[in-house]
Amino acid sequence: MAQGCILPVTSRDSQELRRSLQDPSTQRAILAAGEAIDNRDKYAYCDAVTYPLANPDDAAHKVFVDYVLRNVEGNEVIHKSYVQALPKAVVTIARQTKDVLGLVTPSVGKRASANDQTLKHRTRGDAFAYELLGTAELIRLNETVQSGSHAANNGPELRVYKTDRIDLGVRFNTGNRRNGEESGIFRPTSKQITRQSETFEADLLIRRNVGSGLAQKVRTIGVDFKHSRNSTP
Repeated sequence: MAQGCILPVTSRDSQELRRSLQDPSTQRAILAAGEAIDNRDKYAYCDAVTYPLANPDDAAHKVFVDYVLRNVEGNEVIHKSYVQALPKAVVTIARQTKDVLGLVTPSVGKRASANDQTLKHRTRGDAFAYELLGTAELIRLNETVQSGSHAANNGPELRVYKTDRIDLGVRFNTGNRRNGEESGIFRPTSKQITRQSETFEADLLIRRNVGSGLAQKVRTIGVDFKHSRNSTP
């Protein structure tokens, strides 16, 4: 017979539990756990696809690169220089994070999409290609010159370190403001009522572990790439 003990739950225990569930840090932990469970098959799929992408010596490498970029060649809005640079870019991205979201499968968040699909967009395909190229360039700068992208306004350097996790096209709820106060991360704004978007997107999301031991935290950096067809120096 199984051995163990039974601990009765008192009304005070129930009150403490309900109180703890109202704590913002507890809510974030529950949300993160839910996302991990919901996306475990997605991560496994991404890992299976990006592994050949990251290794040019893999027998399936070219087939996988051609598949991910299948919507590029036929899209005339994407500049030829972008077309030529994209194969190397997807290899660089896959090498940085083997189970990267947003490259071959939609990322996390409402209405999130994958880059291999958005590259076929007839008016914004070049902008989506630029997001991949920009991400790959940040990785390359760190690998080759141990640097990042310097801010024009003397702000902090934008950099992707070797140990960083990256994901593409992650969408977040905007939150819901009532009487000037943020009411929670679980309540997206209603566009019909506020005329504001329900979500905002990080073209590139960088997750970085900072600190060590019990003091270790995850720093999250969202990047919004701006593409211009008629840029001037």
